[in-house]
Amino acid sequence: MAVATVVALAALFQPLVASRVPSHPNAACAVFTLPVPVSVQQPVYDIAHVDNDIEATQFAINADTWSFPQPSERVVNNITIDETFDISVQLCVPDEQAKRSSLHLATHGWVFDKRYWDVIVNPSEYSYVQAALDNGYSILTYDRLGTGLSDKPNAYTTVQFPVEIAILSKMTELARTGDILTLAKKSNHALPHVTFEKVIHVGHSTGTFLSSAVISLFPGLSDAAVLTGLPPNKYLNALKATSIGFKRSRGSWPSGYIAGDGRAFQVGFFSDRRNASGFGGFEPGLLEYGNSIQQPITVGEWQSSHSIPPPSASKFTGPVQYVVAEYDFIACLGNCKNTYTLDSLEALFPNVADLDVYIQPATGHGLTMHRGARVGYQATFDWLAEQGL
Repeated sequence: MAVATVVALAALFQPLVASRVPSHPNAACAVFTLPVPVSVQQPVYDIAHVDNDIEATQFAINADTWSFPQPSERVVNNITIDETFDISVQLCVPDEQAKRSSLHLATHGWVFDKRYWDVIVNPSEYSYVQAALDNGYSILTYDRLGTGLSDKPNAYTTVQFPVEIAILSKMTELARTGDILTLAKKSNHALPHVTFEKVIHVGHSTGTFLSSAVISLFPGLSDAAVLTGLPPNKYLNALKATSIGFKRSRGSWPSGYIAGDGRAFQVGFFSDRRNASGFGGFEPGLLEYGNSIQQPITVGEWQSSHSIPPPSASKFTGPVQYVVAEYDFIACLGNCKNTYTLDSLEALFPNVADLDVYIQPATGHGLTMHRGARVGYQATFDWLAEQGL
């Protein structure tokens, strides 16, 4: 497809894709709203409200100022969030496949929604959903709280990591009990009946943090984890809030929802570097697509991400794979090689059945939107097959 055509299509994506029911060969899909009840304690931070660009910029400056109190030092008290949230979910089940009882439950990271996993530009190359279906797996993706078609509650007290961890764990339970499939079949009667006997948690960036937390806190809910875009390393927290260029989210977003500027988006999520054989980089149309599906984050998420320690899954015994983008600027300041050690990863997962690290060559943080994405997907599916999954 010509680049000009891809760019023209990308301009149409944002109003159409979020609510569309996808069409995938040899599979049935449903997009529906899942009510998810949670009850969890989380902190209330002393944060100035962010209602315009000036306040968003000051929020970033405060976050980067060495003498400004850090998030963990600004906890005022703890409250209990006891609510049911409407979460937009996409479930796809392949036709007559031996592995379709194994469910990939994929959680996207910051600045995206579930469309990150189901790229509609050349999906045979870029869509993780299509790749999973082609390999016989069922797959569930969803819009995290505060993104896409899911609820957008209070950005200060509600949309934080503890609530999002609780949502993911509850969704996993609902998948295992069959409740998700029952609700999905009301949206699409063509969905075949299947019991999800295995759940493979797949995360990207913030979604990796949330998936890691679930297998740490609820190790019995997961049979394996594929963690992308967030390798623990010495540069992981080096990216500064001011370099993201925060601004107040446009449109009808509530107070405290913030977004980065366009240049920061390319810097953080895309790399056009290629290796010696010419592999890697990205097509301009995929940058346009990524821009078209951008979502804000909340100031509560930013605060909780910098005050909650990284999860350590000492009780998880299933296999874990880290998928590392070689030229990931957000995670490794542009080059992930030699920035982490296997010992550091093993310390987080000391009892897993297998710990694998796959480096996706010449790829930036937004792994699904770079050339050769399907090569990386297949590396994951091959590894899962080695684990009997």
